[in-house]
Amino acid sequence: MNPYSNLHLGEKIYSIRTAMGLSQDNLAYALNTTKMSVSRLERGETQCSEATLVAIKKFLGIEKAPLLDHELQIYRSRIQVWQELIGVDRLDEARAMQSEMAVILNLPFEHDLYQLYLATECWLLNREYNFEDMAAKLSALEEILDNSSAEVLNIYHRCKGFLCMVQGEHKNSHTHLTKALAYAEACMKTDVAALFTLGQLYYTLGKIYQAIICFELVRAQSNDSLVHRRGMWLYQKLAGCYCVVRDYSKAEALFNAALAKARALNDEETIGDVLSNMGTLYVLMGQIDKGMAIIEQGLEYIASNTGMHVHTLLNKVDCLISINEHDKCREVLEHIKAMLDQGLQCDLSFMQGRAEFDTFIELAEHQLNLDDINSVKYIQDVAIPNFRASGSTLHTAILLCERLEAYYIKKRTKTKANAIAAVARDIYREMYEGEINF
Repeated sequence: MNPYSNLHLGEKIYSIRTAMGLSQDNLAYALNTTKMSVSRLERGETQCSEATLVAIKKFLGIEKAPLLDHELQIYRSRIQVWQELIGVDRLDEARAMQSEMAVILNLPFEHDLYQLYLATECWLLNREYNFEDMAAKLSALEEILDNSSAEVLNIYHRCKGFLCMVQGEHKNSHTHLTKALAYAEACMKTDVAALFTLGQLYYTLGKIYQAIICFELVRAQSNDSLVHRRGMWLYQKLAGCYCVVRDYSKAEALFNAALAKARALNDEETIGDVLSNMGTLYVLMGQIDKGMAIIEQGLEYIASNTGMHVHTLLNKVDCLISINEHDKCREVLEHIKAMLDQGLQCDLSFMQGRAEFDTFIELAEHQLNLDDINSVKYIQDVAIPNFRASGSTLHTAILLCERLEAYYIKKRTKTKANAIAAVARDIYREMYEGEINF
């Protein structure tokens, strides 16, 4: 599809004039000329001087609109600049360009460019996490999506796929994101944004190896040249995946890369979050003192963010449970409860609020009381099935299986130990084998 319309200048003037409900007499009066002259101009029988075109644009209220071929080429190049700003998260500059790009809205014949403008605006709203406005813009785009270019369809499906993922519509998200990647390939482009979102979707669904493939492709295709914030997120996500599959050396290297980017941005909350996760990693690696010290460092960076602070304290709780420091664990749990009772102000991107925090607190308390039959039943009959049902916490379900199996072995109840080991194997297969089944 050609990026520009094939109408000559006179036809464009006619299209705009009639769309605005103006007559040739109206335009002739404004130009201080005759209706016949306007008619000949619109039929392409006479040339339009620069001064006349300026006057026509002013009368029609489209002074900055691109009508001539060279103006359209400039406009197209400006859209590319606009998209580049969005792509590197220079969102304030991108938002400042929007009114400049919106001049295409009053050109009814520039269908292709209007679609591209609207799709790019959706992408800007996506990067701003303005999901309500993005949904409305996507609906408007869907109404005119017939005969769209591959570029427009790529951006549309990328944004729609992200929105569906946020809304929990996993099947639709997967469909849109794979279409976005196909249209990007048709444009001979690499769509790292869609690929990154697909990796997030796979992680949410518990498909860790598929998530790793997507994240590693993003890393390779961007040649580690992602802007600081995007690269920071990528390294965090990928490191988390490698923690799940217990490739601790890769996880450590990626956490260090994420930490370097967070420090370069002076993003204290992210520094604290990365340190929290790194500390947990070192505990898993058996470097207990180092891990706990790093978690404490992380807590210092996020002291003002209650939600992140509690999230990190819960990481600490899990580490304390894993090394059988039960008394210290109880102290931390009491501290968490006191914080929550004082009121929770949390960033929902980390956890879903008080109810989810309470779930993890309850789980920790049951793990501390495994000799109680009620706690054993809770972990086996409630916690493991619930975490198993939520794809992104399948690895937590496996961890609980391992702890419960160890408990049964300690109690010399081999049948129960074997049964819980079988559950763990089933979860492993869900995580690492086969495609997604919606």
